[in-house]
Amino acid sequence: MENSFKKELYNQPLVFSVLKPPGPSSFDIIRHFKKNLPFKPRKIGHFGTLDPFASGVFLVGLNSALRLNELAHEHNRKTYLAIGKIGYTTDTGDRTGSICLNSSYKPTLAEINKALNCLASNEYKQTPPHYSAAKCNGKPLYKWARQGVLIQKDAVQRTIFEARIVKYHYPYLSIKVSVSTGTYIRKLFEDLLELCGTRGHLISLVRTNIGPFNLKNSILKKNWPKIIDNRKHIENLSFRLTNILPFEKLDIGPENSKKFLNGCKINVSTQEHYNWIMSNKQVLGIGKNINQEITPHIVFKN
Repeated sequence: MENSFKKELYNQPLVFSVLKPPGPSSFDIIRHFKKNLPFKPRKIGHFGTLDPFASGVFLVGLNSALRLNELAHEHNRKTYLAIGKIGYTTDTGDRTGSICLNSSYKPTLAEINKALNCLASNEYKQTPPHYSAAKCNGKPLYKWARQGVLIQKDAVQRTIFEARIVKYHYPYLSIKVSVSTGTYIRKLFEDLLELCGTRGHLISLVRTNIGPFNLKNSILKKNWPKIIDNRKHIENLSFRLTNILPFEKLDIGPENSKKFLNGCKINVSTQEHYNWIMSNKQVLGIGKNINQEITPHIVFKN
């Protein structure tokens, strides 16, 4: 790879959809990419964690693409295939934990369907699990829990857009759910079984989608260390920024481009709340419509 190419990628905003296997943590994957990429990006991070026991779609962002994180969470639904076992809960909510509470009650398919529809059709408020990345006083709850301190945070409003039973053969239950960001599927499964008068925990979790990212267009583990070795590889494996969020493109021309890149408002008509701001087919950033003026919300500067 030419030095000029490496220098160009140092600042280039890129997003890769990775197919995470069970086992490694989210930070293990970031460390792996940081170590093995054939160039050193200015910044590297992720667009939301996955539990070590879970697998599926995991987004790695480079440089200023990480500034899209909040909007990506807000505008892209997450879909999961969860398989759980009925009969007892664990302290972690999954198969890696220790048994906490037992129940011998065997719910019927009709009871589970009713409970699932109840969660999906009503306001669902969820308390973060003790073993989670949610923070208290700047420290993740799972670190408090490992020290024997179980912190109960306030319940937070979450949205279940879609939920259905995939398969049920006691004690195993498979469900597919599409949810808003920040929803813990481990806790959702516990809450579902509690509504049915019993207990349960997850034994498998696969994140199948984050907006346009899915299992088919995500990078397999065998390709992680060498995902970027030439320009063609970038075009094939990284997502175009404008595909990451469902916003309309708005070309503002060269004069307005200078104003936008300098953080100034521009007087351009749009009916959208957010727009991808373009000039000569180049993505400049995201503009926000405030009082019929485009205000720079995210600016990509080289």
